[in-house]
Amino acid sequence: MKIKRFIAFALCCGLLTACGNAAAEPETITITEATTEEITSELPANTATEGDSIFGTNSVPEKDATPQDAEVGSNVLLNQVGHRIDDQKLVIVKSTVETDFSVVDASTNTSIFDGELLSLSDDSPVAGDYKVGSFTEVTIPGKYYISCGAGDTKEFSISDDIYKRIYLEILNDIDKMKESPDETTDMNEYLINEAKTISDILLVFSYYGNSSDDLGLEVSGNNIPDLIDEAKWHTDMLLKMGEDELSVSAGKTERALLCYVAGLAKAAYMMNVAAESMDEEMAEEKENLLQYCEEMKERAVNIWNFVSEDSGEADVRYYAAASLYQIGELSESDVAAFDISEFSGGFSRDDMSGYAMYSLDTISGSSGVAVSAHSRLKEIVEERTDEAEEQFLSPELYGESETAEAADICDTGMFFIIARYYSDDERVPIIAKRQLDYFLGENTEGICYLSDFGYNSIEVEQENTRTAALLFMLSEYLPE
Repeated sequence: MKIKRFIAFALCCGLLTACGNAAAEPETITITEATTEEITSELPANTATEGDSIFGTNSVPEKDATPQDAEVGSNVLLNQVGHRIDDQKLVIVKSTVETDFSVVDASTNTSIFDGELLSLSDDSPVAGDYKVGSFTEVTIPGKYYISCGAGDTKEFSISDDIYKRIYLEILNDIDKMKESPDETTDMNEYLINEAKTISDILLVFSYYGNSSDDLGLEVSGNNIPDLIDEAKWHTDMLLKMGEDELSVSAGKTERALLCYVAGLAKAAYMMNVAAESMDEEMAEEKENLLQYCEEMKERAVNIWNFVSEDSGEADVRYYAAASLYQIGELSESDVAAFDISEFSGGFSRDDMSGYAMYSLDTISGSSGVAVSAHSRLKEIVEERTDEAEEQFLSPELYGESETAEAADICDTGMFFIIARYYSDDERVPIIAKRQLDYFLGENTEGICYLSDFGYNSIEVEQENTRTAALLFMLSEYLPE
């Protein structure tokens, strides 16, 4: 059984050193030739199957499910939660001498697949220290672990609903961890964080069309989409900061104030869209939401007019201007005045130009600013795809820090998920999924950045990893 998908990945990404027997027939059980009946009969008893509730937990490893004597932080590294059935599945081994690995059924301790470990190309930033193997052809749902001479992993799962439970838990944690600012709060940081959170929640709502009102939140069942309710809590906090520009702006940086404008203006547009889609029997909820949108528009315009025109902070100023244009408060020429060739299309606290360009492109039709935004994003996607290919497995992809920050991984993942809209390069969806795999443990440190999941979770505050950006990433990999 040839490892065709792995070879395709190696060829398209240029990451692995050519290996004479890379396509050789491995001595293993040919599981892809199993019949439907055989697959069903071989499923472990605790494997999720069709019909499980979206709130079910059968498809995700229990937090203490560690039957092997695997050493935490071992030399065998992978996505510690698991994969969907047809995902690319990689294992990273800290070794220069290991040549093969096995995928072992955790319920029987029987090897069901033997794979080859290949060296990284000399161009890789971590070449010479690691080898990589693929077990993409393992497609039978169940619980498994990887075994090789360098050690064993703990359990992970293969199932198409593997990320459902994480998605819902993250959404509920975001809902529960909401806190109002107090006298100890750095309000500049707070406004920047709020603008990003609002933007990411609304991206989940708009990009995936998730208008569910039954996601198990405290606000569920009020006839308003849960994601709109979540965003509204954050916009409520912004509106409570003061009744006029002086009270809002006191002690704030220009960037923080522009984030305030962008968050409110973007929310005003998206909540207006949500309100207009409400049924006739929801007339009261619709009217209340439309009035709320008008309040946000008025506040956003007042602060925009208060902020200096030459303050710099071009990326978030562009985002604020684009959002105001979409709610009819600025002209197209106001937005066209920005030199977008200087922007790098980010979806992060430090670069919000991606939010503006994507929003203009998808909402503003064939306008000049929409066409320009689309063209610039295509250029950026091409540039960043080449960069990501070169930085395979390297934290340098996410910035200059020695260890990639959780937020940076999620922001990069968001970019490459959206990048698929701008490129048919087969590397793009691979790179997009690799960000989630990296986040969940498939990295050179063997760290799972999501506390309480995986078996080597990084010890950080939950609000630093359980973010709306991660929610967006997970949304891409939920069942249809």
